[in-house]
Amino acid sequence: MFFVKMSFALAGIFSILTLGAKADTLVVAAPFKEFPVLASQMLDGATAALTGAWSVKSVDAGCSEPALAGMVDAIIAEKPDAVIGLPCIESLTPALAALGPNGIPIFTIASRADSPSVTARKNQWRLYRIGPRENQEREAIANLLVDTFQNVPFAILDDGTIFARDTAEAIRNAAETAGQKPVLVEGFQPQLETQKTLIDRLVKSGASHVFIASDRANIAQIAAEAEGLDLTIYGPESLRANDLDFPLPSGVMMAGRDLALNPQADARISSARQSAFERAEGYTADAFVAAEIMMALKANMSARDFDTAAGNLRMTDDGFIEPVNYALFRFNGATFEKVLP
Repeated sequence: MFFVKMSFALAGIFSILTLGAKADTLVVAAPFKEFPVLASQMLDGATAALTGAWSVKSVDAGCSEPALAGMVDAIIAEKPDAVIGLPCIESLTPALAALGPNGIPIFTIASRADSPSVTARKNQWRLYRIGPRENQEREAIANLLVDTFQNVPFAILDDGTIFARDTAEAIRNAAETAGQKPVLVEGFQPQLETQKTLIDRLVKSGASHVFIASDRANIAQIAAEAEGLDLTIYGPESLRANDLDFPLPSGVMMAGRDLALNPQADARISSARQSAFERAEGYTADAFVAAEIMMALKANMSARDFDTAAGNLRMTDDGFIEPVNYALFRFNGATFEKVLP
């Protein structure tokens, strides 16, 4: 009888402890003020993946100096078990320095710079990456476009930034190696009131296809001013980022990562999303998969193979998730639809 009473007492104590236990907390740290579309996509994906499992909090983690003030303190205040997001190196660097020594894992989405991974590995901090390495994107874009630009007059433009120049050069080298020569290779000044002069040069060159290495706002402006011309415009994955300055016209092509979720994950996102989108676009899929992997790592920190909503993925020794597949997408006025391969 005593044993029975003791069993009930222990069960009661266990129930109290369980009810009072803190749920695992994930912080989505993203640029909600500067790039609300991108940040909302990350929040949607993580929320859908973790519904009923972890508590999801959000913190504004901007990409410019004013937006960084208080960011680290805000993240720490949520007492996170893990952090997802931090797409800009400006926010990723201080967050990693603050959270890494405390063993808090970070899963950065969209960041391309390799240097944080070098720092994390040196210090044995837990930094994971979903997305390409620094050089992978331009090489993947070049490979896609070499096939696409066969037997058509094409141009390559860049806005003068390091990423844009390196990407343009990679495309040009890959094309010329394949025996293809662009009709125009040129840098342009971004953020002008009009890009009519640039478009006139494109028309004069005879180009029917043009890759623009720049951000979404600049590409959208050029595409809008070139509407009605026989010109197919291509851009990098920066086209996913935002539509704050210029609406992106239908028909613009994007060379971007192909991370397709299964229908069950799409359905979970549709029911759990906190923004106005209807399906897993942009960085929603990245955040969903990152959250799945974060849960798996919580259960087994040494895990390196993961069965996710995007299929089987593996982690390299320095925290990158592979494989990284690229495809061509066409903007339909609302979202990007895959067209090749």
